[in-house]
Amino acid sequence: VLGRASFGEVMQARDTRLGRSVTLRTVRLDSEHANAGRSFLDAVRVLAKITDPNCTEVYSVLPPEDGVDVHVVAMEFVDGPSLADHAPTTEPADAIRLMDGVLRGLSTLHGRGIAHGHPSPHNIRLADGDTPKICGAGFSEDPDTERAWALAAPEVLLGRGTSVASDVFSAAAIIWWLASRTPPFS
Repeated sequence: VLGRASFGEVMQARDTRLGRSVTLRTVRLDSEHANAGRSFLDAVRVLAKITDPNCTEVYSVLPPEDGVDVHVVAMEFVDGPSLADHAPTTEPADAIRLMDGVLRGLSTLHGRGIAHGHPSPHNIRLADGDTPKICGAGFSEDPDTERAWALAAPEVLLGRGTSVASDVFSAAAIIWWLASRTPPFS
């Protein structure tokens, strides 16, 4: 288990047939991400069609069955540090390059009608040492956590949902955080 969020758990697993590590995200049927099932599956279908060097790939989704009350989304596993882990050693020129990749990835998502939900240094991982990859698109972090609150847009914190605009707000907050090593709000 790599982490827990309001929608379920995030785990690393091994795809023994293809011989690779994958990320599994469980999405509880009672979570807002699985409401009516259809909108959740539509979003996952769109995500599965995205091939961008700055976004993690979605491989498949397994529906709930045999008494299991979760969807399981199999995604690319990025074996690298998070931007949060890497930040203490990030020079300004590197921060600009990394955020350029993050913004390109967000632009791809937004162009497909998908808001990430809550970009943060914790869900941006560095593949091959220096390529930023946005993880967890469409699976917003619970804004009640301290780290989410510090970078979330006001409308997200007020429970009004996520949008392209809230993603842009969070991206700007990440840039602030990289430049100052402190969140823009406490």
